[in-house]
Amino acid sequence: MLIGYTMVNILPLAALAILPFRDCLRLRAWGIAVLALLLCMVNAAASWWSMHGASAALLSVLSIILYLAFYLAAVRAGPLKLLAVLLIIMNFASLASVTAYFLMLTLAPELVTQLYTWGYIGLYALGLLLPFPFYFRMLDKRIRPQVTAGNAEQFWHYLWAVPATFCAVYYYLLFTGGGLRAFSGSWKNVLFLWIINAGSMLVTNLIARLLEEGRENLRLQRENDQLALQTAQYEGLRKSVEETRRAHHDLRHHLNVMRNYLDSGDLNKLRAYLSEHTNRLADVSDRRYSKNSMVDTILRYYADKLTALGVRLELRVEVPEELPAAEPDVCVILGNLLDNALKACESAGPEAWVRVVIEAQRQRLILVVDNTAPTPPQQRDGEFLSSRHEGVGIGTQSVKDIAARYGGVAKFKWEDGIFYAAVMLDP
Repeated sequence: MLIGYTMVNILPLAALAILPFRDCLRLRAWGIAVLALLLCMVNAAASWWSMHGASAALLSVLSIILYLAFYLAAVRAGPLKLLAVLLIIMNFASLASVTAYFLMLTLAPELVTQLYTWGYIGLYALGLLLPFPFYFRMLDKRIRPQVTAGNAEQFWHYLWAVPATFCAVYYYLLFTGGGLRAFSGSWKNVLFLWIINAGSMLVTNLIARLLEEGRENLRLQRENDQLALQTAQYEGLRKSVEETRRAHHDLRHHLNVMRNYLDSGDLNKLRAYLSEHTNRLADVSDRRYSKNSMVDTILRYYADKLTALGVRLELRVEVPEELPAAEPDVCVILGNLLDNALKACESAGPEAWVRVVIEAQRQRLILVVDNTAPTPPQQRDGEFLSSRHEGVGIGTQSVKDIAARYGGVAKFKWEDGIFYAAVMLDP
């Protein structure tokens, strides 16, 4: 019976405790199961100890220590995250215990003194079951996304205080109300405890939702800024193409004028005309870097910009006509990487260089852009900050988002005056 009670008491709590951290576990499923069984065994020993006169307060402290040890062994997470979830579980356990004792005192008062009988275990399980769905939903839908979110650390500085406050209220009411059994005997106390637990969950949900909305607004802002950047890039490319078209049109006119000078034998005027208009002719180079026209257009655009700055450009491009990834996404990645390299080289001096490698390997697309960067970019929490506005660089974040969408990865690093950027797409 004692083992049955222990499993009913421990396993639901352990499941809720693991739920928000299931994406960052130290152990596999069987390891978690072994830890949970060990926790049940230790708790069963503690319950046997309590039957022989051990202090209830001491056992409560021991239970908290055991849960904390279970967490540290099973979960890879920061201390504030562990503390916040542990306090939430304590609130759940408190509400379940009070509800279970209220059911016993109401439906079968004799079970209160018949510890660990099947009736006792059944009503205790019912007390756990009633609040379980509410806590399960909150931990899974609200807390878990904050655990996995990379930019939610500020959230945990405040979240732990919410369950801690309600936990302190509960223990104050419990100890001033004569203990668990005396407190659970009044339906008003039980109703009040359900209300304050509902308030705790409501506040936690509101904080999590506000953070999610803030993250969504930030994402939309990044997308808008990225769209503006793409629009500027496309505008620059459009102007470059338009200039090339005008150059072709003007070239026909110049050829007609030169033909007339040749037909009339006026070589002096021909020389003067050529001298005057040579520097005005746009670069109509048809150089090709790859079989893909979009990649060529972007490379030609930035090659001209870099050449005008006197930057040495090294290119190795081996891509087919049909790219493994969508061309708009590749355009965003390549445009961002080259735009960052161009900005870095503007203040790098005459020794500046940019190295570009683009390769298609089976279904993978690899893009590497390394460049001179004398000044180390600022970082915060491992993220490179923008030099044009407050916060994380929009371009690098957009590249990371696209790479993640393709099941790939984007890596950025500055070392010894060189900025390294590598992206792998694996559609």
